Amino acid sequence: MHTIRKNEKQKGFLTPLLISVVIILLIGGGVSFYINSKINNNKNDAIVGNDKDIHGCIGSAGYSWCEVKNKCLRVWEEKCEITLPVVATTSPDLQIWLETLINEQKSRPVANPPSSISQCTYKEKTIYYLKPRCCDIQGIVYDYNGKIICHPDGGFSGKGDGLCLDFFETRKNCSTTWEDNRK
Repeated sequence: MHTIRKNEKQKGFLTPLLISVVIILLIGGGVSFYINSKINNNKNDAIVGNDKDIHGCIGSAGYSWCEVKNKCLRVWEEKCEITLPVVATTSPDLQIWLETLINEQKSRPVANPPSSISQCTYKEKTIYYLKPRCCDIQGIVYDYNGKIICHPDGGFSGKGDGLCLDFFETRKNCSTTWEDNRK
């Protein structure tokens, strides 16, 4: 008889305990479900390919803005450069390709900061540096004949195309060839 009473007391104690544990688990599971559903809803808001920059280029798809072609492109599919004519000019200090580049810059809307071209010495050669017009646009280094050497800054990484990472540290004797003074 004594053992029957002990089992009955244990049953009377265990039933509320089990009910409490079940209620706690249900509440915990509900809270966990609610938190996870909020997190997943936020993840669904970030649609892949929905990362357009100010030019409409989708960086996650590999597109970046090409200032010289005035469009979004993938640099491994299409080079971001234009071929400018190299022709003798009446002005010995300014080649036609450079005049063409300046006229092209003048035909665009005023940039902030203003567009400018500097002549420098880089790796013992005369080069021209077209400063980026804004944000993720790449700056351009041209050789003396107007061929693009590299993009030292701007772009998706801010470090250009990676072909002349030492440009800003090693360039010398820079002087402004042209600066857009329009307001």
